[in-house]
Amino acid sequence: FTLPMDDIKSVSKLIKPGDRVDILAAVDDGKGLNKTRRVRTLLQDIPVLATGQSIVDNLPISIRKGEEDNFEVRNLRVSNNYKTLTVEVTPSHVQHLAHLLSTGAPIYLSLRNPNDRFINPLKTMDINDVLNKVRVPAKIKPVKAKPITTRPKPKKVKKRGRFENI
Repeated sequence: FTLPMDDIKSVSKLIKPGDRVDILAAVDDGKGLNKTRRVRTLLQDIPVLATGQSIVDNLPISIRKGEEDNFEVRNLRVSNNYKTLTVEVTPSHVQHLAHLLSTGAPIYLSLRNPNDRFINPLKTMDINDVLNKVRVPAKIKPVKAKPITTRPKPKKVKKRGRFENI
């Protein structure tokens, strides 16, 4: 699958054919005030097949200038002027990457150590994880309605005969 690249996403164009990379995506999640950007490592230890038109195991080509003894050898493996990067992934991973690109989600690459073949189980990160904040879910407490107080009704005084007892 071919991914569009720039200097930032391609680790300053240090990635070359034959390297192995991790693919990360930044996706906006939620709506309104609850909208956050989450970053997740989608794929790990993915082989890079090509950068631009430079490919793995490409033999150097020779360019002849003038006479037979005068020629220049150019190695296509060291070209760092590329805007695309082709990786080897499964068909289901192609669907995931194509979907993310269609939504405009930024995709980044991380260059791996050639000896590091370990797949780390990583969780999705958001700004609270980056800033090491404790996330407290916002709970709206219902406001208890206070009973309406009214003045007590005056007690009726029972009359006893003609005169009242005080």
